[in-house]
Amino acid sequence: MWPFLVRLECILFLASAFSVITQLSHGLSSRINQTHLLPSYLTNRKLGLRVQGSNFTLGGFPFLIIAGTIHYFRVPKEYWRDRLLKMKAGGFNTLITAFITMASQLGLWVILCPGPYIGSDLDLGGLPSWLLRDPNMKLRTTYKGFTKAVNVYFDHLIPRILPLQYNRGGPIIAMQVENEYGSYYLDKKYMPYVKKALEKRKVNVLLMTADNGLTLEKGHIKNVLITVHMKNVKKETYKELSSIQGRSPIMMTVYTVTSFDSWGVAHHSLDGPVAPMPLPLDYIPKNAYMSVTLLYFMTLWSMLPYLDLPTKSVKPLTMEQLSVNEGSGQSYGYILYETFISSDGILTSKGHVQDRGQVFLDDKHMGILDHSQDQLILQKHDHKEYHILRILVENQGRLASGKNMNQERKGLTGDIYLNNSPLRKFTIYSLEMKSIFMTKSNWSHLSPLTLKKRSQGLVGKNEHFTLEGQKFLIFGGSIHYFRVPMEYWRDRLLKLKACGFNTVTTAFVLMAAEVGLWVILRPGPYICAEVDLGGLPSWLLQDPKLKLRTTDKGFVEAVDKYFDHLIPRMIPLQYHHGGPVIAVQVENEYGSFDKDAKYMSYVKEALLKRGIVELLLTSDNEKEIQKGSVKGALTTVNMNSFKESFFIWFRQMQKNKPILIMEYWIGWFDSWGKKHHFKTVNDYDAVLTEAGDYTEKYFKLRKLFASLSAKPLPLLPQHTLKTVYPSVRPSFFLPLWEVLRYLNEPVKSHIPVNMENLPINNGSGQSFGFVLYETSICSGGHLQARVHDFGQVFLNDTVLGVLNENVKELYIPEFTGTLKADSSPRDTFLRLPGWVSGFVFINGRNLGRYWNIGPQETLYLPGVWLHPGNNEIILFEKITSGSHIYSTDFPKL
Repeated sequence: MWPFLVRLECILFLASAFSVITQLSHGLSSRINQTHLLPSYLTNRKLGLRVQGSNFTLGGFPFLIIAGTIHYFRVPKEYWRDRLLKMKAGGFNTLITAFITMASQLGLWVILCPGPYIGSDLDLGGLPSWLLRDPNMKLRTTYKGFTKAVNVYFDHLIPRILPLQYNRGGPIIAMQVENEYGSYYLDKKYMPYVKKALEKRKVNVLLMTADNGLTLEKGHIKNVLITVHMKNVKKETYKELSSIQGRSPIMMTVYTVTSFDSWGVAHHSLDGPVAPMPLPLDYIPKNAYMSVTLLYFMTLWSMLPYLDLPTKSVKPLTMEQLSVNEGSGQSYGYILYETFISSDGILTSKGHVQDRGQVFLDDKHMGILDHSQDQLILQKHDHKEYHILRILVENQGRLASGKNMNQERKGLTGDIYLNNSPLRKFTIYSLEMKSIFMTKSNWSHLSPLTLKKRSQGLVGKNEHFTLEGQKFLIFGGSIHYFRVPMEYWRDRLLKLKACGFNTVTTAFVLMAAEVGLWVILRPGPYICAEVDLGGLPSWLLQDPKLKLRTTDKGFVEAVDKYFDHLIPRMIPLQYHHGGPVIAVQVENEYGSFDKDAKYMSYVKEALLKRGIVELLLTSDNEKEIQKGSVKGALTTVNMNSFKESFFIWFRQMQKNKPILIMEYWIGWFDSWGKKHHFKTVNDYDAVLTEAGDYTEKYFKLRKLFASLSAKPLPLLPQHTLKTVYPSVRPSFFLPLWEVLRYLNEPVKSHIPVNMENLPINNGSGQSFGFVLYETSICSGGHLQARVHDFGQVFLNDTVLGVLNENVKELYIPEFTGTLKADSSPRDTFLRLPGWVSGFVFINGRNLGRYWNIGPQETLYLPGVWLHPGNNEIILFEKITSGSHIYSTDFPKL
């Protein structure tokens, strides 16, 4: 819970003119010498501040208190000494302050006002707002809940104050019991309770009360000196004081020279025009800086996903009731209420908006609800079934005094009604002005290029990640290095960083570090990424009994061999060794496979025993996330849309951990003959196209990341140029049957052999492409076979048909042609009208598959794969050839 605030109110301890005259009449000279009564000189501390007749004495000597205060919480800490020195130079000898030791060093005495109520025009007079969480709370009374809080507060504060009292060599000469209780006076037992609470904790300096002239008697306690708060000197007040207290010093603890200002009200001042004064030697210079240009702004609605998890409640909750700040609730700022409505009508607050609520329907501002207006007409502007009603309520300050303090709860303090029906099911955001949402993130010092001292790597505890103990938001993206020409790797990484990303999941670890990106390594062995077998080598299938992604002996042996080659190369690239790898993922999406309960533990231990020391992660979709988790690794999620219900469940499943979306699917891949999703087969509607071009999505993300960054993002790398080459007409073609004589020696077998078991590629079999089976038959009949994936059947050279789905005729020729490029080849896209289905090779590189059933109609050809001049194009066409091969400078999808 928050502590009470020790009173540092502007209590002006000025002895009144009357008290000065009284003292002078008892023999004091017209000029008072109190230089020997300073904290540094007065070493004999037997006699503290005492009341003798109408005078004060200190150390047995007459003492005139000339005091003021400084509100330490309204002055920058760096200026505290400056303000104290100026107080002393003004002739003051005593002040009310929390910097007690500093005051003593500068020769000032202290009168402490520990409260618990201090006034000072602060919310609740310095009392913590969490007290109002109790609906029955009675502030400044002997109510059990309040005295319990005060006792805890005093138990923390007073033991620290005792050594600073006068009789122990400190500067504290007096202490005030509460403050202005006479104007409150809801409990006659309260002031004696506070006095006793101080005394039993061994406070033994002079005690005082302080009240205005009309309430002196109500705030008075037996054997405690009464002091006065006033704005104008009135004889009636002195007479009232004398009638209660008898002969004693008259002391004004607060002399109000003017009142505070309020917004929209004329400025208060007792002074007329002030003539310029000569500047003192210790004047703090002021300056006028250049005007500030706003670089960007961020709407409140776009910030909501980055705030702490909101509170869900059937009914509205007040600020004080929110379970934020370790259970202390919210004290200041704004609170945002969201709910869904299905109809328009009249919104009524019935006085439950404290203090001022701005009402929005979706993102449209509808009006204000406050003390003067408690109704608004809501009118929908479209035909959507549901609309989001948002009420942004501002706390404009709690009362600092008065008997209504117990009702100073803020936000929606009760139901709010639409057409006389109370609204329900609220999502509530805390927008405290000191909250992190006001702070932009600066990770410039948390970069692989600048962070040299490495002791605390990436840690996932509580709600946020930390790096070197500092809060760190992971803005990560993935680049499939095997789908990008090596010459373009740096270009893609620079574009990722320029967008605002700080982390990449990638295999080009060193290059990522060079451009200032952290790396989350995903070594598999299974990676998915829409590659054959999810990246597992096809030769594993040579063993018909082998079980992939299990602790099957054959598979484990293969994984161990793979890790033995890979992990030692990754060890020096880890964060703790000065590298960019801040986390390592254990396998990938195993929850959707889930064939062996021991497998994930095996993979985790295989990484650890080979020297992986960074944070371990798992990654699974929403439905299978528990199945893929493993003890000792942070669970992350893959998804394609935000579902609030899932995150609520996820926080319960994995408590006190940050949430990381490892894969957010912003699009999906295309399948041949199916409806086109977004972009090409390889870019999934990503922020960069397959050709590395910027997209609208890229710029939206960049704008978002820029709004969260304290420093400007890097400049955008240049666009890669595209061009159109002259069309290519194949110069000749060669039927497949004529190619066979030039191939390697075929395999002879009595039975069909699958690709993976062919004795080629050093025993690894065949992974991709085609395999041709030939045999002799001597009769006709019914041909049956299990074919994976697409089998064309020929009798001699004649096509008989297919053992598959839709294709009925097939002729497999091979065509070649020449593409002419200039001296600086650029990227382009090949278009093949008239051709049916096959593969394109350019200068020996497999460019990819084409198929006229779509949806993709062009193939991306990187300019870095072209030579100046002639470039050989080979088409492996399976059915019917076209006449030309064309290029274009934009993709056609």
